[in-house]
Amino acid sequence: MADYYDMLITHAFANYRDLIEAVTRHAAMGDYLSMMANQKADPERNRYPDENYAREVMQLFSIGLYELNQDGSDKLDSQGQQIPTYSQDDIENLARVFTGWHIAERNQSGWGSKDGNWFVPMIAYPERHDDEEKVVMGEVFAQGQTPEQDMAQAMDMLLNHPNTAPFISKHLIQRLVTSNPSPAYVARVSALFADNGNGVRGDLKAVIRGILTDSEALNAGERTPVKMKEPLIAMTNFFRALEAKSADPSGRFYNSINTFGAYGQSPLGSPSVFNFFSPNYAPIGEIADANDVAPEFEILSWNNFILTNNQLWSALGRTNYEGETNPNRIVINTAPLEAIANDHQALIDEIERRLLSQRMSESLRVIVLENVESLRDTQQSLKVRNALYIVVTSQEFHIEELAQ
Repeated sequence: MADYYDMLITHAFANYRDLIEAVTRHAAMGDYLSMMANQKADPERNRYPDENYAREVMQLFSIGLYELNQDGSDKLDSQGQQIPTYSQDDIENLARVFTGWHIAERNQSGWGSKDGNWFVPMIAYPERHDDEEKVVMGEVFAQGQTPEQDMAQAMDMLLNHPNTAPFISKHLIQRLVTSNPSPAYVARVSALFADNGNGVRGDLKAVIRGILTDSEALNAGERTPVKMKEPLIAMTNFFRALEAKSADPSGRFYNSINTFGAYGQSPLGSPSVFNFFSPNYAPIGEIADANDVAPEFEILSWNNFILTNNQLWSALGRTNYEGETNPNRIVINTAPLEAIANDHQALIDEIERRLLSQRMSESLRVIVLENVESLRDTQQSLKVRNALYIVVTSQEFHIEELAQ
């Protein structure tokens, strides 16, 4: 699982085509969506290729369920209905494309064994591959192609499908900038996905740069779209801002807390293939009334909110790099803040810089200031702890507003 994360990092700013193939061939994904050990049909034994990965790689990782315009809006047929991107036949044929792949250096005791090298991509076993002709979304995979040739053609097909650019672009904008990008914003990013300016399709570095430097990201105009940080992202922001490290001298981090129970999330722990929340989720009230969405709010239950705040308070009590005796814990460094704790404005300014990108509201500043001023000058540690806690439990820390 850690190696799968490393693979995502390796390809995060590379080409989408290479990323989707690396995902497809990774042993962890092969096991999770049951493409590992997938093999050609044997009707006499009532055995047919597993369709799981073929379905999900289209629905979730590349093109989505319905045809899209380049601005992310739905294409509609003459009856005003959405147009499906693929059919059941397409799924079955793509499943045939993905036959014959298994773990590398595998134990030869049986085809079903998953004993092998999980740290390198899965490899092809041609004798298990369906090399007959297949047709997927109108594209012909010629008879006699090797597993590698079928794989390469499938990856190229997904890269070049007209839906991939708007589908991936909109999801990235929602995760990185705003839950409700305008169609024009999506269209501009889709155009970058289609061509980075040098004739290259799928250049993720160019796409992400375009997302973060788009006029809609830098200047929201009259309306300020907002998004909530995912709970684990918020915790990551907090730990990075306070130079967190493991209390274990070796530097190893332990899974000492139930992150799913505390935050509604855990690394690679989504309860289904559909992520922790739907990209179309809209809380009842003013967000839904405005026909907007706020995906991350789907996992913001009161219970999770309280548990997250409790974890933050607990973390703020572990501030001594050298004094922590439990190696399972994560410790933060508040010494630089404690050194200026009695200069209240300087303390608040530094917290604002670290946690709020120097955009603290005046009302929040007043609340923090009143709290620290109520404490004695000998209580530097408590001043810092209280000030930090007020900020990291505020909506200004958890809700990201675009600059105006």
